[in-house]
Amino acid sequence: MTFNMILAGDIGGTNTRLALCERTEKGFRITDEDKFSSPAFSSLEDIVEEFLDARSGKIEQACFGVPG
Repeated sequence: MTFNMILAGDIGGTNTRLALCERTEKGFRITDEDKFSSPAFSSLEDIVEEFLDARSGKIEQACFGVPG
């Protein structure tokens, strides 16, 4: 069985929510998540870096929902 780690994000003007998910035989399972104040960061890259710096593992894919 192969597990792929996915970074998922809901990007908004007020908050950005990021989650690490595993793909399993039955679908997806959230393994970790956090919420950030979007205006407190200068870029999405800064938010993602802070989220990933506190965690270990290899991200194989990413998917983000953005407004608009």
